[in-house]
Amino acid sequence: MKRSRQSFRGTKIGLLGCNDQDRITLSRQLMRLGASAVTLERVVEHHLTGEERLEALFVDGDADLCQRDLPSDTGQRVAIVALVGSEVPSHLSRLLRLSVSAHIMKPVRSVGILSALTFARQSFRDHRELADQVDKLEDRLRQRRFVFAAQLALMEELGISESAAFARLRGAAMERRTTIEEISVEFLADRKNVQSLI
Repeated sequence: MKRSRQSFRGTKIGLLGCNDQDRITLSRQLMRLGASAVTLERVVEHHLTGEERLEALFVDGDADLCQRDLPSDTGQRVAIVALVGSEVPSHLSRLLRLSVSAHIMKPVRSVGILSALTFARQSFRDHRELADQVDKLEDRLRQRRFVFAAQLALMEELGISESAAFARLRGAAMERRTTIEEISVEFLADRKNVQSLI
């Protein structure tokens, strides 16, 4: 996994549900880091996508806003730093459901904000990268049945072994610079074209 740069210059960081003292401290420190603090009453779609996208979101874990107004998938769409003042199990459980990437204890002080943002951004990116890899692997797993079916068809039509059939599929995939799964689907769709795999 790639390590992220630590600069937040030019980024937008959302502040949701923060009390005045925490908001002032966060805004001041974010300004020193070159980031823009955006005070939010709620998170809407344009905060999570496009040009208005937030780099991270500070959420007061004790505020009702956190419970009421945040979609449960927010933490999968933006790095969240939780402001934790109370370790009440229900508050912590709510923050876990949001997939919080990092936290800071309240009251917020200048020290620790850069660390929390850096950890949150990297954790968020790592989780996104892993989720993308899992999606690709699940897709390949779904397509494995086509590979197996293509192997069986080649074994039957050409009278070759399982490993030889797989080698033919692999060779055709490498030659066309595609995946074995895609070659298998192609072959099964047009079984008359078995010569292309010989």
